[in-house]
Amino acid sequence: MTAPSLRRRLLIGLLPSLAALWLLGTGYILARSWDELEEAYVDQLDQLAYSLAQMLDETVGDAAQAVDSVAERRDRNYFVLVTSDSRVVMRSARAPADLTAMPDSGDHPLYYLASATTPEGRLTVIAGLEKAEVRQLTTDIVTGVALSMALGLVAMLAVLLLTIRRALAPLDALRGELEARQPDALDPMPVARLPAELAPVAAALNRLLDLSRLVPDFN
Repeated sequence: MTAPSLRRRLLIGLLPSLAALWLLGTGYILARSWDELEEAYVDQLDQLAYSLAQMLDETVGDAAQAVDSVAERRDRNYFVLVTSDSRVVMRSARAPADLTAMPDSGDHPLYYLASATTPEGRLTVIAGLEKAEVRQLTTDIVTGVALSMALGLVAMLAVLLLTIRRALAPLDALRGELEARQPDALDPMPVARLPAELAPVAAALNRLLDLSRLVPDFN
C-alpha cells in the first residue's frame, strides 16, 4: 500500500484544526453579533422615547404632531403617549391596543419597550418594537455575515492549497531532476538553492554519487 503523499499529510493535519478554529471563531462572532444587534435596537428605543419626551409639552396637539412626524419617517418603532394617570393621549398606528402603560416588570412577551417622561412630568412616552421583527432583522444581518464568512473559509482553503503547492515545489523540482538524469550521470546535485529541509537529502545523494564514481567499471 502506497504511503500518503506529503500534500495529503499536510491537508489532513491542517484542515481539521483550521476548520475547528474557524467554526469556533464564527460561532463566537455570530453570537456576539446577535446580542449586539438586539441591544442596539433596545438602545434605539431608549433614545427615541427620551428624544420624544424632551420634545413634548403638556399639550395634546404637540403630542399628535410628534406621532405624525414619526409616522412620516416610516420608523419601525411605535410609541404611545400616556398622561400621568395612565390615560392614553395619543397612540401610533402600530401600537397594540391593549398597551396603556409600561408593564411593572418593564418586559413584554411580544415587544421591546422603553419609556421616558416629559420634563413637566405630565406625559410618558412608551416606545416599542416587535420582538419578532427584531429577530427577523437580526437573523437577516447575521445570515449575511455567516455567508460572507463561509466565502472567507473557501478563500482560506484555496490559499492553503496554493501555499502547500508552492511550499512543495522544490521537492517536485528535485524529483523531476532525478527522474531526468541518465543512469551514468554521476555529477553532483545542486544544493545551494534547495530549502534547508531538502539540502541534507541532496547532500546525501551527492555522497552516494561520489562513492559511485569510485567504484570501478568492469564493463
